[in-house]
Amino acid sequence: MKLSIKARLIVAFAILIVLSGVIFYFGSSSSNRLNVRITSIININVQRIIYASKMAEDIQFITKREKDLILTKDRDLLDELAKDADSRVEDVSTRIDKLKEISDDAGIELIESFNLKWQDYLKSFNKIKKAAVIINTDSSNAAAFSAMLL
Repeated sequence: MKLSIKARLIVAFAILIVLSGVIFYFGSSSSNRLNVRITSIININVQRIIYASKMAEDIQFITKREKDLILTKDRDLLDELAKDADSRVEDVSTRIDKLKEISDDAGIELIESFNLKWQDYLKSFNKIKKAAVIINTDSSNAAAFSAMLL
């Protein structure tokens, strides 16, 4: 069966329109999936960065308070400094748990490694805090200072 030129052109343009529609559909759906995937990756990584940076800020705050505890003689100020440091220690623990929730296997290994070192630090910090806040003598502050150097 022979088609006229008019019929051939109509069929060719119809095929081109259908192919363009199929290409647009696949391109659009792939683009949407890619957008969703990139958004989730960015959101998770941004959350990890935020938690890690806040943990670094908290740790810096705690170490500053540790030094302040050793240098201060005022009982009220010592109690306030210890309370501030303790609240930041709780914040770090909370952020460690939140980081574990959104981390992959490699991230969890890093967090566990950090957590072990953090627990070791907390043992030393609690000794320093006890010597500075509870005992609060020149010899206890010297002992706290020497413990801080370890």
